[in-house]
Amino acid sequence: MLTCTILICLNDASVIAALHTQGRKVVCYVSVGSWEDWRPDADRFPTSVIGEDYEGWPGENWLDIRQIELLAPVMRARLDLCRVKGFDGIEPDNIDGYTNDTGFPLTYEDQIRYNLWLADEAHARGLSIGLKNDPSQVADLLPYFDWALTEDCFVEAWCEEMLPFIQMGKPVLAAEYTDTGVTIRELCQEAERLNVSLILKDRELGAWQQHCPWRGVTHLWGIVLRTRVQRRLTTRWSRPGQLRRIGSKKGSRSWPGGSSRRR
Repeated sequence: MLTCTILICLNDASVIAALHTQGRKVVCYVSVGSWEDWRPDADRFPTSVIGEDYEGWPGENWLDIRQIELLAPVMRARLDLCRVKGFDGIEPDNIDGYTNDTGFPLTYEDQIRYNLWLADEAHARGLSIGLKNDPSQVADLLPYFDWALTEDCFVEAWCEEMLPFIQMGKPVLAAEYTDTGVTIRELCQEAERLNVSLILKDRELGAWQQHCPWRGVTHLWGIVLRTRVQRRLTTRWSRPGQLRRIGSKKGSRSWPGGSSRRR
């Protein structure tokens, strides 16, 4: 139902509790803008909200986020499970469907309405919520989102669009991927200038990673421990240089002329 596939979440609440004793935060991945046919709750989605195929990700389709009343029971159940298992926040994926070919005439305003609803639902459960990608809506969503997560913003040259978060004292986490040809050496100086916490990963989210040697700055990837599902696998980040693989999922945002997703 959420990030760590039910298998991980339901069986490993004790792991989350143990990580809390180490001073770590645990963030729950939830795809809020797409339907995935392998999820245990896939049959709870009305067919009327399931749209076009998500290009590049078999078994996944866009959702009609205008129909909040139909999506709400599923999304609320997912957020409830995040809370019950002890997560500290949520990483909502695919919250920029309005920029993609979803099969629905989604507008900027439709997306704002849905994203604000998600923020309200997360906060009502005591969960923080991050703005994942979606730089065009930063100005409208900044007051309601607690942190931001970017993918490929350095390669695509849009990191500065997330700086309002930094200016408001809210962290920005940046994930860059090796398949773009970038190296950590060429990224770190700019990341430090922007005060963005950066990590370099393989797109398949294996154990390998590199991060910048921050001087006098807490490395935020060591604070926010993210739980993601890569199809039926989950990856957990802990401290810099230390990653425990329990499963995994994909990466998101639009390539020029492509679909919005890197995960």
